[in-house]
Amino acid sequence: MRWRNAQQDLAEAKQKGDADKIAKRERKLAEAQEELKKLEARDY
Repeated sequence: MRWRNAQQDLAEAKQKGDADKIAKRERKLAEAQEELKKLEARDY
């Protein structure tokens, strides 16, 4: 869920052309993707 929100935020920032927001959203997306990888790799 968090990863999807980060993707949407990044797409909106790119549409608006705000470089600072784009960089911030890209970092948040990367963090969310790392978190997703860790969760997927966990043993249940």
